[in-house]
Amino acid sequence: MTDFLVIAGTYERLLYGLSGDSNNQSLAPAFIYPAHISCITALDATKRFLATGSTDEHVKLYDLKIRKEIGTLMHHSGTITALRFIGNQHLITGSQDGTIGIVRTSDWEHLKSLTGHNGPILAFDAHPSGKVLLSVGKDQTLKCWDLSRAVCSFSMKLSQVPTKVYWSNDGTHFAVFFDKLIQIHCLETGEIVAKLQQQNRINSGTFVTLTMDNLEHQVLVFGGEDKILRILNLKGELIASWMSGHEYRIKDMAFLESTTLLSTCSSDGTVFVWDLQKY
Repeated sequence: MTDFLVIAGTYERLLYGLSGDSNNQSLAPAFIYPAHISCITALDATKRFLATGSTDEHVKLYDLKIRKEIGTLMHHSGTITALRFIGNQHLITGSQDGTIGIVRTSDWEHLKSLTGHNGPILAFDAHPSGKVLLSVGKDQTLKCWDLSRAVCSFSMKLSQVPTKVYWSNDGTHFAVFFDKLIQIHCLETGEIVAKLQQQNRINSGTFVTLTMDNLEHQVLVFGGEDKILRILNLKGELIASWMSGHEYRIKDMAFLESTTLLSTCSSDGTVFVWDLQKY
């Protein structure tokens, strides 16, 4: 029985689907597909659809139920750097051309391009409500977009070039990643409530909801060049860390919604799945 699907893209333009069985604690190949003509740089999925982006400047669309490619989006003129589905209604796309696209999933029409970053889009994430988007760019700014009006509601100059941005699952906090630094902000005040400096580059992270002392807590899991997975609370305290077992850097990670399962992938070509509640 397949409990979940892990999907990963590679520099060799191949798209891998791995079906997971939590009872047998195993991953098995579900599909392998040459998705693009060059390396895959971004992807995101819902239960129904999968979107992948590449240095070929295209976004490919797939129906996961029938395992079939259903279209291509070509509204960007640079490498695709970020993709995010918002519910089942919209897909958000980001590119090195400095624009953020809003695409309607019912007919895959490109509705709007958000402009304002003076350089490549590096990452973005949508608030759990689906109404607000945070984006970070090579122009060293963090921007907040009102998606209902498709306008930028505020812009913040950062101390250095950011690499990632993530919302907490309850929407009360967000984290901004830099090369070797993490800052956690409170949404209500906008203030930085936690900072963590690392010796090695941080490549990826995600917020996860864990139960501790019979209470739910928002924690941030992250990893990078040192191959160690760490869990940070909203006070900036490291509450757990362990060697990932990857031979090379942790390249990316994702969690399965409504669970405590986390998947990590590495430049060594391995994919692992963790139950964070055990840590």
